[in-house]
Amino acid sequence: MPIVVALLLFPFIALLLLLPFYFVNFRRYGILPRWRMFVFFLGVWYLLCVGFYVTLPLPEPDALICEGSRWDYAQLHPFASIREIWTYAERTGSFINRATFQVLMNVIMFVPLGFFLGYLFKFSWGRLLFWSFVGSLLLELTQLTGNWFIYPCPYRLFDVDDLLCNTLGAAIGAFIAMGISRFLPKIDPPTKQKRMPDHVRATTFAAATMSEVLGIIIVPAIAQLIQLRAGLSAGSDRVETLVWLGITLVILPLIVGRSFGGWVVADASERGIVRRLCLAAERCLLFGPIALGTISPSGILLIVGLIWLFVNYVSVRRTGRSISRRLVGLS
Repeated sequence: MPIVVALLLFPFIALLLLLPFYFVNFRRYGILPRWRMFVFFLGVWYLLCVGFYVTLPLPEPDALICEGSRWDYAQLHPFASIREIWTYAERTGSFINRATFQVLMNVIMFVPLGFFLGYLFKFSWGRLLFWSFVGSLLLELTQLTGNWFIYPCPYRLFDVDDLLCNTLGAAIGAFIAMGISRFLPKIDPPTKQKRMPDHVRATTFAAATMSEVLGIIIVPAIAQLIQLRAGLSAGSDRVETLVWLGITLVILPLIVGRSFGGWVVADASERGIVRRLCLAAERCLLFGPIALGTISPSGILLIVGLIWLFVNYVSVRRTGRSISRRLVGLS
């Protein structure tokens, strides 16, 4: 069940993380490293699985019988699991028992975390063990607090041995990463590319455009929310939209030589007042229809704006330059 729930939620979480991932990696490498992206989002899915594994299935609140304090649901004696395994072995004559299985599962569960921290993020041993322990402690506190006080008492046991087993599993995962990383593709691109291929330019254009469109939609809404939370009378959302458009499409290009979307994908700043004026004109030309569509009661302009953005994307993919940049004379 936890794996199924993680699979269902993963596409939505991945969409939320895609733009920040692109922003960080493109600014660092100048391209979108596909293998790094695959490993990163595989790690995201793993974290979802672990989170749901320690919380699901959720009990009915009325079915819980809460007695004593929360610490009565905690096992605070180190290596109690080893003594439990030995007790089972003496009684059954075999070390294959429930206690052994629980210890092995707690070790195995954090092996992928150690691998990701060592291979993807290249953590030193000190940082890797520290953050693995912190991650395990976070899970155990989630259990101790009843999913952070959503439930009146814990429905799973806080076990100090789990902290030790999880951290040991992460260390094993780091050793595995050290052993097999030489056989895997390089996680980091070798150098930052100066001249991007057209298909990469198209991806960059799409990311910058998405950033601008999200800004046009989200920033005015946030401004309205802040005004309401502060007890102020919120003005028309058209005013906030026009202010943001003026900032990102005109003021930023004139002052810093690139727009908000250009900053997100680390575009080079335009130099000289003439080129910056051309950039401001290009931004207004590119986003004018969709900007007007967001403040127009009719949805026709919004549709026209989206079609216009798609046409420019196709132009970038085929020729390396958008129609709007061609019209204002920018390379």
